[in-house]
Amino acid sequence: MKAILIGAGSRGDVRPMLSLGIALAQRGSEVVVMAAPQFQSWIESFSRYGITFRPMGKGIFDLMQPEYLRGYSKIALVQILKKFAEEEILGQIAAYSDPFIQDATIIIGGVFCFVGESFAEFKGIPYVRFVIHPSTLRSAHSPSPLFGVNWRFPKIVNKLSWRITDEMAERAISKPLNQFRRYHGLLPLKSPCVMGQSALNLAGFDHEVLKIPEDVYEQSRVVNKPILEMIKLGSFPWPLEDELDLDLLPFMKDGTPPILLSIGTVGDKQRQDIIKLVGGSVADLGLRAIILQGGSPEGVGNLPSTVRIIQDVPYSNSKLLPLARAFVHHGGSGTTGDVLRFGIPHIVIPHVQDQFFTAKDLYSAGLSSPPIPIKQLTQNRLTTALQMVLENNLIQQKAKEVGKLLAKKNPLVDAVNFLERCVSHR
Repeated sequence: MKAILIGAGSRGDVRPMLSLGIALAQRGSEVVVMAAPQFQSWIESFSRYGITFRPMGKGIFDLMQPEYLRGYSKIALVQILKKFAEEEILGQIAAYSDPFIQDATIIIGGVFCFVGESFAEFKGIPYVRFVIHPSTLRSAHSPSPLFGVNWRFPKIVNKLSWRITDEMAERAISKPLNQFRRYHGLLPLKSPCVMGQSALNLAGFDHEVLKIPEDVYEQSRVVNKPILEMIKLGSFPWPLEDELDLDLLPFMKDGTPPILLSIGTVGDKQRQDIIKLVGGSVADLGLRAIILQGGSPEGVGNLPSTVRIIQDVPYSNSKLLPLARAFVHHGGSGTTGDVLRFGIPHIVIPHVQDQFFTAKDLYSAGLSSPPIPIKQLTQNRLTTALQMVLENNLIQQKAKEVGKLLAKKNPLVDAVNFLERCVSHR
């Protein structure tokens, strides 16, 4: 089997593809991971595990300039996604001329994989959509992620939000995608919407906590792309063993277990401000903290001696998480899955899109303090949230119960088995 895994989008879209790719390679498959050039050195560092990198598109971060990011306004996000779609699809179309992928036997792509399904149709091979988060599944119970999830809408408005998202996406990608299809002898698509479902889907999130809307099958028929199969797997763990940074060992052993914090994708100034807030809250409560992916320590001032910043983040956090008391994070899919598996309480500071869904579901499940949207983050609110998860035995117990439940699953093995069946039965 030769599998093409398309990690279009951010690092969070690439990481599960890498996990799956390594698992496929370990079972004897030939694996190509296609992603933006900015991820080349990272992906190629796993070449010894059977991963081949091929460039595709530009990557969403190239388009997220400071003038768009300021405050994460809805207008800015619309501009980002529209520009991303227009430029990304041209880059993806160009990538499919790569001779290295012409003998593929299966393609796996995510929400930003605009051309993969058409290329698979041309080649007569299976296409499987990787669903990184339930918010990308069309539902009348929630609005399109483009419209933000802090707003409560009636069903009719939610449906309208998906239609608007489809129309915006179609304006950006319809013409080049259908040109690609005609060139390869395929009929043009009337509604090639980005958020439309595919027939075969891998649900790469923990559906025990992040709930799949009950009407996704019904709503998928609205765009004439009925879901035929939704394999409920779980978030993909990192399949390789991490080594703990030796410089951290004395810090980990010298005192109480630390709080961990992963900031996510923000601008440098915002990153520095968050780190300062964490330092203040940690000092107020007499805690210790490790900040993952903290970037340069410049600009954060004098942090307490009880705070450490790590720039090179372990991919699975498998050595850090068992030692943590709580995890402060942005609600990204990969981080959320890691924290759930290790039974750690959450404090979620959502920035954009699906992260608000995640924050809401974690709180509803009794696994976190109330979410703190990044615009509303203050030192007092963070301090209160830390106190809550550290002193609330119910949150701690629930987190452990969910961790034990998820530890019984093996989503990577299940995913590989499913993909091998797709190829053998085509």
